[in-house]
Amino acid sequence: MMIDKVAAVRKLNNERARLGQWLNSVSMMNRPLDPEKQIKADAEFRLTYDRYMKANADYNTLFASLTTDELERLTRSPLDDMLAKCDPNAPLPEEREWVDAPAVGREII
Repeated sequence: MMIDKVAAVRKLNNERARLGQWLNSVSMMNRPLDPEKQIKADAEFRLTYDRYMKANADYNTLFASLTTDELERLTRSPLDDMLAKCDPNAPLPEEREWVDAPAVGREII
């Protein structure tokens, strides 16, 4: 079974960003005063930090192994991928309410 390395790199990047945000949000001011709770909070921080470092290392390893084509796919947005799959000659839907409706906000037409 072949993995999609581009999807894996995107997933790892999201994971390390999420973990990094959590680590950045933890500050000394938010630390519990109760020693038992502080020990638990410290353990959770260390565990999350280890997960962040592993995700970061996995990301760097996988990113370094990408081919030129895979790097090009990685830099393209999902919208570009969806537009590439669209048929520009497809007929428009019969329902036009959303097209013919008047502006309801600050749309620039």
